[in-house]
Amino acid sequence: MATQENSAVSTTPDKEADKREDNSFGIIFRPVLSRQRYFLAAKFIEKVTPRKLVDFGCAEGKFIWHLRERNFAFLEEILGVDVDKPTLKRCQNVAKPQKAIHNVDRDTPLRIGLYCGSLTQWDPRLVGVEFVSLIEVIEHLEEDTLTQLPSAIFGIMRPKSVFVTTPNSEFNILFKDFSGFRHPDHKFEWNRDEFMKWCDAICHNFHYQVEYCGAGEPPVASREVGYCTQGAFFTQKQQQQEDKICTQIDQPILELTYKEVICKDFPP
Repeated sequence: MATQENSAVSTTPDKEADKREDNSFGIIFRPVLSRQRYFLAAKFIEKVTPRKLVDFGCAEGKFIWHLRERNFAFLEEILGVDVDKPTLKRCQNVAKPQKAIHNVDRDTPLRIGLYCGSLTQWDPRLVGVEFVSLIEVIEHLEEDTLTQLPSAIFGIMRPKSVFVTTPNSEFNILFKDFSGFRHPDHKFEWNRDEFMKWCDAICHNFHYQVEYCGAGEPPVASREVGYCTQGAFFTQKQQQQEDKICTQIDQPILELTYKEVICKDFPP
């Protein structure tokens, strides 16, 4: 639920981004909006129980931390991929064993790796990925990368499930003294119709189906603007017309295009 508030709250440096997102425009979310997105993603992950997933645009690895805390027994490998190598190097602890988190018995080991690379690049370590998360990523992409994304992920990778979130621009009218975009690096912010049009095109071209969702409910008096964050959960259709889909045949299967920053195994 969102509430309007003017005063800032003190927080640890680790939570600065959450504080800015939840309070800089005069609205506070509880739980904080980023956590709501992670809970939403984890709900879908728990629903489809993937063994291997990749979080594109993982940045500081906060969602990977969330998954570590959840300690899903079915997860065997988590890949975090981002183009910002310095950021990945600073957050290597996300892939290092922590007794406080990983002292729970597991039937299978868990591998966590951080890699520098683009979501439009193919890397053989993506083979077997069943779930892809793109949490607040697409609005940061340049036009050419955004254009290549559907083919790269839904056409070539073809994971069973994909979870995407992005700001809902219709919600912005509720922010105090607001103009432009929510973040200086955003290339666009879509309204719900624009986002649904993009998602529907993906479903049509690559034979997926989509469930729409969101995080960050508006105040009761402003329900018509929708969630602050709009989301989409894609799943493969059972019957696929393979002659209309891209495959991995043209990809350099043995060439490692991502640069490994860290990769650790957590034994059972």
